Amino acid sequence: DSAMLTEDPSNAIRTFLRSDEIDLFILAYAGRATPSGGWCFSREVVTFDSVLQMWQQARSQASNADARLLIVIDAPHAGAWVDALAAVPQAAAFASGVMIQASCAAGETSW
Repeated sequence: DSAMLTEDPSNAIRTFLRSDEIDLFILAYAGRATPSGGWCFSREVVTFDSVLQMWQQARSQASNADARLLIVIDAPHAGAWVDALAAVPQAAAFASGVMIQASCAAGETSW
């Protein structure tokens, strides 16, 4: 629901990630971003940490705990999400199910 995404992006993402009927979640963002890679919405900035936390919570409560999350980002500083994922300890159970495709490195802008 695009209206829900505009008004409350975190809730829209959280609701999407809770589905038990999806094995591969694809979360895509194209737009403005902060220098640290946060996704800019009119009333909120969505960060890697917040999405990872939503993912972990959703998977811990879902019947399809082995689902995967592909995040596709076409925004300035998109590579910051790749760097943040690389910094997550390999032992983190849910991080291994997350993949990120970024349009540029953390210090670059994409147009």
